[in-house]
Amino acid sequence: MALLRAASAQSAIITFCGKHYAIDGTTALRISQTTRDVATKVLGKEQANAAFKDELARRYAEVKAVGEQQWCTEQRAAFADDEPRIFKN
Repeated sequence: MALLRAASAQSAIITFCGKHYAIDGTTALRISQTTRDVATKVLGKEQANAAFKDELARRYAEVKAVGEQQWCTEQRAAFADDEPRIFKN
C-alpha cells in the first residue's frame, strides 16, 4: 500500500538520514504518523500494523542494501523540490 511506503520512507529518513543531513524530524514524523493513521482507517488496526511492520522491514533492508549515506542522498535529491521540506540542507 502506497501509504505505508510513504510512512516507512519517512521513518527511515528519521532513523538513518539525520546522521548525514540536517532533517526536519518533526515534519517527517508527522507525515509518517498521518499516513499510518489513514492506513489504519482503511485496513483496520491489526492489518495496518502488520502491513507496516512488513513494509518497515523491507525499507530497512533496502537502506542496508544500498547503504545509509547513498540511500539518504537519493532521498534528499528526490525530495529536493517537495513541500514540506524534510531535508534542511
